[in-house]
Amino acid sequence: MYDTICEQVKTLIAENLGMPLDVETMNQDTPLDVEGLELDSLGFVELIMIVEQHFDFQFSEVEINLENFKTIGTLSTLIASKLTASATQLNHD
Repeated sequence: MYDTICEQVKTLIAENLGMPLDVETMNQDTPLDVEGLELDSLGFVELIMIVEQHFDFQFSEVEINLENFKTIGTLSTLIASKLTASATQLNHD
């Protein structure tokens, strides 16, 4: 699941943030901030909205922090945990 999500996140970034990026050069350790993809505050807001729309969930205020959005991998881990929690909740309902 994690690897699939990483690939989806890379594709979302490359296709939706108006940046000339090659999906093949990005990996789970690619930083999202100025040390890597150079996303500014507006870029992070766009990324949040794109991810929420694509995966059909919303991040809580607590989840939106620099640690969770440090790299493609940390973001993918957060997404995977949210999807797993959502699936578990559906199974208990």
